[in-house]
Amino acid sequence: MLLSSLLPAVQGFSPGLAAFPSQSAEAKASSARYAFNRAGWGYLTTLNKGLPVAEVASFSDGVANASTGRLWFYMMDPPLEPNQGYAAAITVSEASYNATCGFAGTLVDPEDPRCAKITISGTMAKSEGDDIATGKAALFAKHPQMKSWPDGHGFVVHELKITDVSLSLTLALTLTLTLTLTLTLTLTRIRSG
Repeated sequence: MLLSSLLPAVQGFSPGLAAFPSQSAEAKASSARYAFNRAGWGYLTTLNKGLPVAEVASFSDGVANASTGRLWFYMMDPPLEPNQGYAAAITVSEASYNATCGFAGTLVDPEDPRCAKITISGTMAKSEGDDIATGKAALFAKHPQMKSWPDGHGFVVHELKITDVSLSLTLALTLTLTLTLTLTLTLTRIRSG
């Protein structure tokens, strides 16, 4: 009874929480997809000579509000063979798309546990074949300016082949989702506050 009477007050403190789908364990993948569909950029982290390097990167997961579950990037071509990839992770915060987290005059700091943070890890690979057109359509729909980026700068479509999803939201509950080849999700509770 006490929890049910406190829940509306906690949810009311951060109106952004109401924007997420149900936060049951079964809905965590849906929440991650929701967040990445609304965000347009995040921090892309890779390794350079064994050291982590992060940069702001724009991405798209599909056209309009049609999330595909695939993450596309338009980046300058690194010196890799076509089938090579490299480890990468992209992190977004609810603060990047929700004015209730992290903006001047709001009550919720971007680091506050009630402001969701999602990291998707995997292998970044240069797109080939039909995936180039699919990636461009998704990217240019979300980031129209990319169409006019100079050809001479070597921008090409890449896809982050997802292996892990980690999200932290609402009262410091952190879960790790692991995707298998059959796209079955395994949820493991690693910390609860």
